[in-house]
Amino acid sequence: MAEVRTWFSVGANQRVGPGRTHDEPQVRVRPYETLVEHMLPRTTLHDIAPSHTQRTEKIMTDEIKKLNSMRFLEAQEVNYEVLTYDENIRDGVGAAEAMGLPPAQVYKTLVVQLKGGEHALVMIASDQSLDLKQFARSIGQKKATMTSKRGAEAATGLKTGGIGALALTHKRWGVYLDKAAEQYDAILVNAGQRGVNLKVGVADLVRVLNAMTLELSETAKSEESDEA
Repeated sequence: MAEVRTWFSVGANQRVGPGRTHDEPQVRVRPYETLVEHMLPRTTLHDIAPSHTQRTEKIMTDEIKKLNSMRFLEAQEVNYEVLTYDENIRDGVGAAEAMGLPPAQVYKTLVVQLKGGEHALVMIASDQSLDLKQFARSIGQKKATMTSKRGAEAATGLKTGGIGALALTHKRWGVYLDKAAEQYDAILVNAGQRGVNLKVGVADLVRVLNAMTLELSETAKSEESDEA
């Protein structure tokens, strides 16, 4: 299994270290110092023994560059965590398994084409499939089609397996989030690069992306567009 590497950020200037939570006073450290920690669904990060795939260690800060999605979240003063996994994993379910998380909490981003050649970004759980007819009706469209992988790459400028709404805010496309995400405080979404996911609060994600939450998913089937 892939090793999970987690970067903890609290706004632009604060970090969460071992034995601390978001609510405790934080000690400012060098930007983007990184830790590998056992990930919990909430903010408590201590008193848990790390698994064999999630051992605690300090890693080099230059192993991953700061991405535009991270800069965007910091500019919006949004807390986030960064998790990495093997970049050869291209689907959301595989990414969830590599990170040791339930697929229902790891969201993939689908690029959907609307009337007139416009595009929309739809985020649904990695183990779910988009109901295109229901989606089209929900946004007042007669028809919506899934782009091919090649089409998704051409439209976004990103590689499949590395397409994420937080990296595409400059496109000003409509963003839609499956209502099922509201059962979690935070979900994992792609950072705009293969092998990199961001854990972001659902409420923050909706706010900064101006996303609309809709009931969109159905039992997972093969998607023709990007996952993870």
